Amino acid sequence: MPVINDPSTLRTALLTAIQSKSYDPAAGAVTAGLSGNEVDRLLTSLRKDGVTVVTVQIVERLQTDAAVEVAALQARGLHVHLASGDVVARAARIASVLGIKEVHGGLAPEDKAALVKSLGAERVCFVGDGINDAAAFAVAGIAGTPALDRPQLPARADFYTVSAGLGPLDALFTIGARHDRAANAALRFAVAYNIVVVVAALLGVLTPLWCALLMPASSVLVVLLVRFAFTDSKISDSKLTDTTTKERS
Repeated sequence: MPVINDPSTLRTALLTAIQSKSYDPAAGAVTAGLSGNEVDRLLTSLRKDGVTVVTVQIVERLQTDAAVEVAALQARGLHVHLASGDVVARAARIASVLGIKEVHGGLAPEDKAALVKSLGAERVCFVGDGINDAAAFAVAGIAGTPALDRPQLPARADFYTVSAGLGPLDALFTIGARHDRAANAALRFAVAYNIVVVVAALLGVLTPLWCALLMPASSVLVVLLVRFAFTDSKISDSKLTDTTTKERS
């Protein structure tokens, strides 16, 4: 019984068999013996006159660095959930490979939206790649997708990624942390500056010349503080450019 591994040969063989209408297809999922990042194996056979003439094994694997990227998100203190329309057993296998403890399988679109609401909606970042994720997109505080080939999702999303994996998502949270640091630094400086200037003014220390000098100087200092806050963090430029944010329509 021949086993075809080459994709081109496989495509030709299957098309020929299907077009001839003289073969009976048979398929069965294999869940035992999965290893590493494998989540599914499917054995597909073509039979002629009751005799199997070719068997194809299709193995579905997750990206090799998927578990590492999930772990990076969890290291930030984020609670990572897997919400899937797949059957519960398959969703559980994927979650096991990725190291995700919170898994929700067999969900319809409205179930995903209900899950997002139960988790706090505005505090949820939901990432999906199917049109059945649209309902969850609508209620999540932040929604993103890697599915640029399906225009319905990017149009509803706050951001989309242009590379494989969750690395850009981790980069997005780094950008958020930078933004918080910059805003806090600017706020602390503004409070301190205004206290000092107001006290100096009440004491009659400030002259019009000093006021004229301090105003542009304070603006420059705020810009420098923000600049420092946005550069004092380790993140590769490639990950930053792999994520694009936009206004949700």
